[in-house]
Order: sequence, then C-alpha cells, then structure tokens
Amino acid sequence: MDRDLCGNAVRLSLLGFLDKLLPIPRRVLSDRFPPVQMSKISIALEDVFQNYKQRAEVSNRIPEEQLASDFANVINANVLGHCSWGMEHPNTTLIVPIDSNSAAPSSQQTPRQTGMVDEVPRYVIRLSPHSHDLGDAERDSANAALFRKDLELEEGRPNWEHQQVFFHFKQEDSQNDPFDEAQEGEEEALEERKKVWGQLIAYADQLFLYQHRTAAFSLLVIGREFRVMRWDRSGVFVSEKVNYLLRTDALVEVLLALTVIDDEAQGFDTSATLLQKDSDDYRLMDTLADVNIPFHLPVVGYEEGTPLPKALSPILPQPPSIDTNTVNGHSPGLVAEARDTQVTFQVPSDDSFVFEYVLDYFCKSVTDWPRYNLTVDDEEFLVCEPLYHTRGLIGRGTRGYVAYRKGTRTFVFLKDSWRSIYENVASEREILGKLNTDGVRNIPSLVRAHLFRRHETRLSHYRVNEVLGTKEERKVDVVQGHSNEPHRVKRTYSEMQEEPTPYVPHYGHHRLVLKEVCLPITAFWSSRQLVSIIGDSIEAHYDATVKSKILHCDISSGNILILPTFVLQQEGDMTLRVTWRGILADWELSKPISRGEEVNQALRPKRTGTWRYMSVASLMDALHIVQTADEIESFFNVLLYNVIRYCPHNMELYVPDFINRYFVDFRRLPTGTFECPETKVYIITSDGALKFGNRIITFGRASDEPNEALNTLILELLDWFKARYEVKAYDRSLRSGNSSAPSDPSDRPARRRRIKAEASSTGPAKSGKVFGKKTARRVSKPSAETYELASNLKDHTSVRDLFWQAKSWDWLENEVLQDHLDVLGPLPPVPEES
Repeated sequence: MDRDLCGNAVRLSLLGFLDKLLPIPRRVLSDRFPPVQMSKISIALEDVFQNYKQRAEVSNRIPEEQLASDFANVINANVLGHCSWGMEHPNTTLIVPIDSNSAAPSSQQTPRQTGMVDEVPRYVIRLSPHSHDLGDAERDSANAALFRKDLELEEGRPNWEHQQVFFHFKQEDSQNDPFDEAQEGEEEALEERKKVWGQLIAYADQLFLYQHRTAAFSLLVIGREFRVMRWDRSGVFVSEKVNYLLRTDALVEVLLALTVIDDEAQGFDTSATLLQKDSDDYRLMDTLADVNIPFHLPVVGYEEGTPLPKALSPILPQPPSIDTNTVNGHSPGLVAEARDTQVTFQVPSDDSFVFEYVLDYFCKSVTDWPRYNLTVDDEEFLVCEPLYHTRGLIGRGTRGYVAYRKGTRTFVFLKDSWRSIYENVASEREILGKLNTDGVRNIPSLVRAHLFRRHETRLSHYRVNEVLGTKEERKVDVVQGHSNEPHRVKRTYSEMQEEPTPYVPHYGHHRLVLKEVCLPITAFWSSRQLVSIIGDSIEAHYDATVKSKILHCDISSGNILILPTFVLQQEGDMTLRVTWRGILADWELSKPISRGEEVNQALRPKRTGTWRYMSVASLMDALHIVQTADEIESFFNVLLYNVIRYCPHNMELYVPDFINRYFVDFRRLPTGTFECPETKVYIITSDGALKFGNRIITFGRASDEPNEALNTLILELLDWFKARYEVKAYDRSLRSGNSSAPSDPSDRPARRRRIKAEASSTGPAKSGKVFGKKTARRVSKPSAETYELASNLKDHTSVRDLFWQAKSWDWLENEVLQDHLDVLGPLPPVPEES
C-alpha cells in the first residue's frame, strides 16, 4: 500500500481492496458463477475488446463510448442478470482490521462491519449522456453508472440522484491511467494523466453534490484493464490495475460485491431519504413553493423601515423588559427595545410569520434538483437545491439549505458538512452552544446539531512517508449564507499550503440546524448600512472574547450576515420596524484566547483563516498567534473589500486589479510558504493611506460629492494599523539588536585588528570621498502618538466606539451601488507616477 502522487490516493492490491472495503463470502462467487458461466463472460469480454474500435467507426461513435456500450451490454446480460436472489445469511461481514500502517492507535482500530442485503436488487449499467459530463470538452471519454433496474429514469439526463456506482472508460494507453508513474521525458503523458484524474474527481464531486453520500465506488476501465476505487471526503482508495480478460473472476467478484452490500455499505447516507414524486413530502414541497397558494403564515416585508403588521404586535401595558434583545432568544429575527418606555410590544412567536426573503429562498430552491428528507436528532427537515455549496470532492463538502422544519412548520437554516476531527478540538455545535449559553449577541441560534459517529472518512486512517505531488483538487469552503465573492468560495491559508504532510485530514459528518435564515453581506444598500452591519459583528466578537474567551479566527465577508429584525423606534410613532443587523457566523475555526503566558490553543495541525481577509501579521508569520488586533484588521479588510467592489469611488475601473493585488495575490517562497500580497503590506503597514499606484482612492460620486464619513473611517483605521506595525517593527529590532536605542558595550563583539593595505598604483584617481561608512538602517523608536494609536487595537474599546460614532456621521445620500467587478473589455494600466 502507498500514497499516490495524484491527489489524496491510497493504492491497494485488489485482494487488499476487497478484504478491507468489499468483503463478501467466497462461496457466493462460486455458487453464482461456476466455471462455465465465467468462461462465457470472458469470451464475451474478449470480443468487446477486440472489436470495439471497428464498431465505433461503423456506428460513428467515439471509441470510448463504444467500449462503454459493449462492456455494459456484456455485464448486464451475463453478470448483473445473475446477481438477483435472496440471501440465506444476510448477517454483516466483518472487514479485516486496519493494517499496521494505520495512523489510528491500536486501541481505536475496531473492525468495521459491512451490511449485506436480504435480497439482492436487480441492477443495470446504463450510459450517462455525454453532454452532461464534466471536464470532458474534447469528448475523449465515456461514463456509465449502475442503477436499480426498477427505477424510471429520465432519458437524456445523467440521473445523478439514482447512480449507485459510476464507471469511466478510456482506450488502452498508459497515459490514460492517472495512477501510473510518468517516466522522465514523458511530460505529455503526465499532462494526459492529470486530465483523466480531473475527469474522475469531477464526476465523483458531482455525485457527492447531488446525493447525500459518505462514500462512493467507481470503476475505471482502460481498454482491457480496470481499477476499482472508493471515494470519500479525504480522498480515494484505488486498487491495482487488473486485466479482466485474464482475471475475469476478479471483475465479477467486484461487481458481485457491489450488488450484495446494502445502501449504507455502498456509501449512502441513510439519514437522508430521497423523496419520490408520489410521496407526501414531495407534494408538500410543491405546495410550499407554489406562489399561487397562500402560505399558512403571514408573509412580512424585510426592507429597513417596514413596520410590523399591527395584527401581529398589539401594544400591551407591561413592565419594561430587562433583556430586550431577543436575536438569540425566543423569537428569531425579532428585537424589542423599550429601555425608556413603560410599555413593551408583544413580540410574535417564532412560528407566527415569515419574512419574504426566507420564503423566496425556499421557493427558488425547489427546482429539478433531488429533494431529501434529512433527519437531525430524529427531527425531519425538507430540502432541495442548496443555497450554496462547496465545489471540490476533498474537504468539508459544505452545503447550506433553507430547510422546512416539519415539526414546527417553519423555515430554518441547515448546514451539512464534513468537519475536521482533531483531538481536544471543539465542534461548531459545542462552540455555538457555549456562545448561546453565555449570552453572546448577534450570532446564530443553535436549534439542533448531530455528529454522525458512523460517518467518518476511511482514507485518513492511513499514513505514509510519501509526499503528495499536487493538490490541484484542494478543498474549498463556502460559509453559512450566500456569498457573491469571485467563484463564491473562500481559500483558507492552510489550503494554499503544499508543504509535505504525513497524514490525510480526518473528517466526520456533521449537520447543524440554526434558527436564523440570513441575507448575505452583499445585500447591503449603503455604505452607512454596511458599517452598521460590521459594527454589529464587532459587538458579537467583543462578547465572545469577554464572555466566552473565544476568538473567531475566520473573519470574512461570507461569515458576516444580515438579519432583518424588528426594533422599537424610540423616535416618531413608537412602532416596531425592520432594522438590518449584522450576524457573525461560522465559528467552527474559532480558538480559545491565550491566558497569560500559557497559550491555550486548539490542537489544529494548520493555521486557519480566509486568505484575502487575514491580517498582514498572520500572513507574514506562520507561527503568529492571532490576537484581537488581527481580528480588527480582518474586519477592516471585509469593509474595504465590499466598499471597493460595490460603492462609488474614483478608481472603479481598476477594481479587478486592486482586488487581485490586495486580496488575492501571493508569492510562493522557496520554503514552500506563501507571502502576503505586497499591496496589502504597503497600505496597511507603510503608507497610512488608501493608495493604488500613485492615486489616493476616495469614496463618493465625484470630487464635489465625497463620502466623507467612509473616507474618514478608513483613514482612521489605517492610522491605527500603521502605528501597530511600526511598534511591532521596533520591538522586533530590539530583540535583534538593530534599533537606535543605546546598547551595552559589553554586548558588542570584539573588534578584529585591521590590516592596512597599500593603495594600488594602477587604481583610479582618488576622489577625496570616503566610502564604506554606511551601516544597516536602524529602526527609530516610535513616538508617543504612535504608541497611543497602536493601543487602540489592544482590545475592542476603541473600535467599538469608532463604529458606534461613525453611524451618526454625515453619510453620502442616495448611493448607487453596483458590482465593479463586472467590467467588460481590457482594463487600462494602473496609473503610475509620470
């Protein structure tokens, strides 16, 4: 067994693969396929291999498609047609214990069980329509899949939700096998192998996207040879290549094993039930999504200033409420503020109305995607197309749904993902539960959560000394709430690292249900509102550090959401009206705060965070411990990203280039680590101004209509950051002895006696100037004002006050927001100094 150079792959012998992953009683094979039948299959497959290219020419098909069709016909008639029968002993079969190369302690190496069906279903292999294949622009491959024979499949479509096992067909050629090692001088073959690998992993990714899977099996057929594979969120097990003409029994045993194991053993998530069109739940979703059928709850507008309908909130004479913020209380999305009044408003219960956007999200999700009934702690939730999803097989595979909660007949947010499992690292359920219990404001409210103990990745049980050659299929995460960032993904720092690792990350399946369904941060309609939303998230961050001693450690645009809430307007008509509040979400990567000299860090093997929003200090130093100052810098980066991209300013044509240079760029050092974008370093640490090229970026519609409030806020924060890094540079120089502060002469090294050299008679004429007197530039001690500015970042006091004051400043009215990344045509060069 070894780790392959093509992604996260562990190669096994075929016998090892069957023993560990597809064990079946040997007698089953001999009973169902005696030598006469096996010989018949072998002869038929020989005919397929010898003649598929000629048949392809006659039928005007690509050779791979003809191979797939002929292969499927033989297997359907001679193998799968003999695999349907009742099992005499449907007991589970123990998989052999993990071998000595396992990364898990021996005490944890318990045998796994593979369930076998009572009655073997009838299966059939069908070709998948070529037009729906991924990564296959040159039409040089063919795909097929194993289906239940009794299903009514839609013609001309791949029917992703019904595929049991997928097949990938290539012509016989070593360059079509991604698991063959390329020899020196075979660069072209290596590129072809990478292409095939990309096709395989894209198909597997698509299968995991449309289905709820813990694992999936596939067969790669290359001419006369095949490999069998098992995919999960940590990578793929792949068998050795076997010639099925010489070892027909091996191919038959693999296919037989795949038909006799039950759905759970095949890799289906049994907590997710695929809804059939004639089921009650399927019809219920149709009814909920039908705009012509009134919803059973009042539907309320969500724009700021919208009053709560009087029928939902009559005024009652009651004592003033002590805790008036109910964002995380009994009613989601409702806040009643009555500090200075002798009456409070009766806040509607959480099942008495629904916001328009929530119902709209759900209606738009009910498409031709597969519909599922998902269970969390025995409670049922109906979902269809995810609001967002992560692309890429390897990794967390996060999907976020607006789900219908059957028990309460309300909508909730359901997050389905595969979280990293490390010793002594709290889960998001535990973290969010603590934050809710501690009364942290402006965060999601936990409803249900479940970690499926039997749903864990298998590949991560193995460790080897080989280093992966490439990670082109890196994991990507999408945060809770829809993100409109480029590609709608986020890259964590650890994802960008390609340093050697002796392990494969271990993932466990996790499902989380949250009370609030939020809007993305990109729904903001003015810069003032954006500042208010980020200010609310800073309040959440402050609460978490003070009340729960937790740092978020992944501040990003995708993790700051908008929750329309009802707030009592103290001025005017004293009514409950909609106000948009910021919510700080996705606390899975958070860490405990350092306590004194003892750093109480979570035991994660890699630094975490979203690359484009991380602080300069975090990006420049892999060992940097995240502090409040770094988190404030990340909040600033969220603000800057969104105002640069959406608000009016004087550099709108250069937005794509600025975003790339400030947020995205990196340079890989010889050590394998990545260096912070130079533009970010310059703006944050050196200039104290928002400058690109040699022009200052100013916000506003024109020079005579500046957005003074936004410009002032940005410059104030830049002054703080510049001061912080000046102080850090000086402190670093003190440690290295390169400062302007006087030093102890005893610390200086002894001076060597210099030998005076005679001047060369052939040298140039003397100029009278003296050279060689320069020394390394010393770092001057920062001024008292610089220290004072830097102190604003030591805790939340100053930044909270700044954002609170900023809301009362004079802001630009009637801003017209647009996405400046939608720039057509070539960009002009960045203006440089003339």
